Amino acid sequence: VCSSDLGPGITRGRLEGISDGIMAVAITLLVLGVEPPTPEAGQSLWEAIDRDALGSIGLFVLSFAIIARFWLVHHDAMRTLPAIVPARVVVINFGFLLGICLVPFATAVYARNADDFTALAIYAGTFAAISALSSAMFALGGSRGRLVQLYAPVVFLAALPLALVVSPRYAPLAWLVMIVLP
Repeated sequence: VCSSDLGPGITRGRLEGISDGIMAVAITLLVLGVEPPTPEAGQSLWEAIDRDALGSIGLFVLSFAIIARFWLVHHDAMRTLPAIVPARVVVINFGFLLGICLVPFATAVYARNADDFTALAIYAGTFAAISALSSAMFALGGSRGRLVQLYAPVVFLAALPLALVVSPRYAPLAWLVMIVLP
């Protein structure tokens, strides 16, 4: 699809509707990647909860929170777009939504392979790409100050060199710095 196929663009309401729907589905699908613990013979459910089960739940919560944050930023920035959103912004928005759709997959890959650098790279790279597309979308749409948010892809990717020093399992702790950033 060429951006000229969209004519001058589509209404902001339609773009918000599809965006909200896709983010809601992605955030819901995240839970399917959480593997419930299975007790072995003679073991209680409580005893079956191990580091992997807790990690999977923690990663679900982290991914949920990150998508929720993307939704809040998206919602806030949509208000600054014109009533007819330019076609180039619509195309970038669909790239952003493609990334959002990949989050449940990236989360499941990393949850099942938390000690693998490639799994972390897939997970961190997914969020870095979504962040970059989000910034580009709103910069092209005329939102002021959104390029400042290019720190988010850098922070997501900062987990990669940290993983080489610490462990791919604990590298996303670097993302806690985003709590203090605006």
